[in-house]
Amino acid sequence: MTRIKTGFLVAAILPFLAACGGTNWDTAAIRGMDSTGSAFQQGLHKEYVALAQMERDEADWADTSFFNTKGEASAMAQAVGPQELGARSIPEKAIGDLSSARARLMKGLAAGGASKLPADAARAQAMFDCWMQEQEEDIQPDHIAWCRKEFELAMAKLEAKPAPMPAPMPAPMRMPGPYTVYFGFDNASIDAAAARVVQTVDWDYWSTTANPVAIEVAGHTDTSGASDYNVALSNKRAIAVADALRAKGLPKNLIQVVAFGEDRPAVKTDDGIKEAKNRRVSITLK
Repeated sequence: MTRIKTGFLVAAILPFLAACGGTNWDTAAIRGMDSTGSAFQQGLHKEYVALAQMERDEADWADTSFFNTKGEASAMAQAVGPQELGARSIPEKAIGDLSSARARLMKGLAAGGASKLPADAARAQAMFDCWMQEQEEDIQPDHIAWCRKEFELAMAKLEAKPAPMPAPMPAPMRMPGPYTVYFGFDNASIDAAAARVVQTVDWDYWSTTANPVAIEVAGHTDTSGASDYNVALSNKRAIAVADALRAKGLPKNLIQVVAFGEDRPAVKTDDGIKEAKNRRVSITLK
């Protein structure tokens, strides 16, 4: 991302940014907000404003606005999660490390890190976003290394194991789910409702203690249309959901795509019947 470091140019561009009405460049205003949320959200507010100030000092206005927006939302007690891998253009060489890091972070947050160690959890999340941002630019190795180091330090505290306690009697483990994503007629696109189901699967996968060894993504259709066409359509639907799960960072090697076409309806109908409950993809943790 091109940086404007000359003091004269920075001074010249500030009035233009203000004229755009973007309070998200006003780091001081975001910093001065009353943070009304949990201790974790208050920590996010502080961390994101600090990152915004660092980017502002480098005249990186896009990322100043990005971090200020997350800081503002945190101060207003809104749910703010770590950035998704697909949200930035990450170099191929760094995707593996960042994917693993996000998985660790999500697991730490889902395990109660935000409530048990709110400051460390907020630091870990903000430093992950910092690492993502610097890795996308890929022009300042020292900045990338700093963000990564700070992320690892915070995660070490989140992942630290407490002193062992006497083992309780094991409770029966129940796998979360299954989950269902519905589609429009002759459609294989992920809409807002489908995205919410994918988000739930993401959270449940990392928080369950049942240790899933596979994620089955099964496509289905209603009985309208030719059988061969419906098999292909159900496969498209399953692939769309599988891609959405992979984008969330779920392990690619565990995702199994199958297509049943119209053979396994949720609601039995005669041939040639349009039935919304049959136009679906089922997601099962195994």
